[in-house]
Amino acid sequence: MLNINKIRHVSFVKFLILFVAYMFFINYIFLFKGIFLGFLSGDTLSFSILLFALLGIFFLLLFAGVFCILLVPFLLKPLAIFLIMISSISAYFMQTYGVIIDKGMLLNVLHTDTREAFSYFNASLVLWLIFVTILPCVYVALVKISYGGFKNALRSRVKIAISTLASATIIFALMSKIFIPFFREHNASTISVLLPYYPIYSGIRLAKSLAQKPLPFTYVADDATLTNDKKKILVLIVGETQRSKNYSLNGYAKN
Repeated sequence: MLNINKIRHVSFVKFLILFVAYMFFINYIFLFKGIFLGFLSGDTLSFSILLFALLGIFFLLLFAGVFCILLVPFLLKPLAIFLIMISSISAYFMQTYGVIIDKGMLLNVLHTDTREAFSYFNASLVLWLIFVTILPCVYVALVKISYGGFKNALRSRVKIAISTLASATIIFALMSKIFIPFFREHNASTISVLLPYYPIYSGIRLAKSLAQKPLPFTYVADDATLTNDKKKILVLIVGETQRSKNYSLNGYAKN
């Protein structure tokens, strides 16, 4: 039978594994699937599967190292719930409507009225919110996490962070000849679907722009006068277009 105590009481390492697995699943829908299709477009199937697997391991290790550092005891639950909400809600709208949660999209959300907002509610959204957003958040809120003693917890956290980030660095270094050209080509599309990073980054950009005071309207050179009202047209033809066969004069003679 299922032991409820093992579910309600977990160590920090087990919680970290569950949280990283959740974030990996959320990102898999967009990031890894898109990267896999990108690999398939230029390589053989077996080679693409190998690269896809290595890239998945790289991101798993990267997520584990970063979240191991960020999820400190006094911030773990509120931060984890916040990241789950941001990631899951963003993932739904990205998958359903094919949008990117950038600064412009967040600004559109702020300008959305109640009638338009309710038009997006449907059965799929409700099911997604229940199973992908609410239930994970409830579990995080109710679960009791055992950190152990301070020294042991700190030592374990440092070991996990160093080992995972070092392993991710080694994988990236070994595959740099393949990863770097790919990320250089797909840099914008890759970063824009990385959850929860990009929605948070876009939210910060929007907050900064809204906090800035609009510049006052000023006149520039309002004392300037037009000395010659004769209109002039400048035609600039550069390079191969200078050949007469490459452009038409509409019947006019050349000087």
